[in-house]
Amino acid sequence: SDLAAEKKLTTCIENLVMNDDFIAAVNSMLNTIIEHYNADRAYIFEFQWKDNITRNTYEICREGITPQIENLQAVPIDVVARWVDNFENQEQKINIIEDVDALKDDPAYRIEYDCRHPQGIKSLITVPIFTNGKLHGFLGVDNPHAHMDAPELLTQLTYIAANELQKRLFTEAMTGKSYQDPLTGLNNRLAYDKMLADLLGKKLPTGVGFVDLNSLKWINDNYGYEFGNRAIELVCKILKTHFQEDCIYRISGDEFVIIW
Repeated sequence: SDLAAEKKLTTCIENLVMNDDFIAAVNSMLNTIIEHYNADRAYIFEFQWKDNITRNTYEICREGITPQIENLQAVPIDVVARWVDNFENQEQKINIIEDVDALKDDPAYRIEYDCRHPQGIKSLITVPIFTNGKLHGFLGVDNPHAHMDAPELLTQLTYIAANELQKRLFTEAMTGKSYQDPLTGLNNRLAYDKMLADLLGKKLPTGVGFVDLNSLKWINDNYGYEFGNRAIELVCKILKTHFQEDCIYRISGDEFVIIW
């Protein structure tokens, strides 16, 4: 009933907004979706536009259903190109496939069939998630056996999910900046300390290199800080020609450490 759906929506909103554990809150929402639609699987995909792929980032499966999330970490956007067009350009921004097997003999839909049939998907509903006005991903449910003709709960939940995903992205961005040296873009001392803590007690073959930029204070005093910054950036450029950037740490004004 509509009242039951509204109660489920309210519960999802409360879990997402009040729960400090974002993953637990999203999983609770996906469980509610599975229950409401009597479905096999509910999930969120997020787009990585620069890499032209989409990734399955959250997934909940009914008992007895094989999880697919690990197999869906680099899905070419071409596989969902029709969905993207529908989400971005059509008035009705909902994608419903009532019979996946019916796509088999249609060349326009064959790529969708080849992706979904091996997963045991017979039918599905997907709805878009927009953040800051841009298509960020989609929320979906596989093999719904109830309310197939009523995707409103999914549509309403995307607004809440989008808000929470934006908060997660903002937190990740702020965390990333706290570990980044603003001048060079390298890992900073905080990232270095974290790496040491992560390595502690692990028996991993590890290489360590130390590099000091001599006379940086003299350069700054005699030629100015802008010239000193150019010297630091030159050291950074040289190191990056020999080591992966994520292995290099600027731990103080004139000191670099390489851990690989």
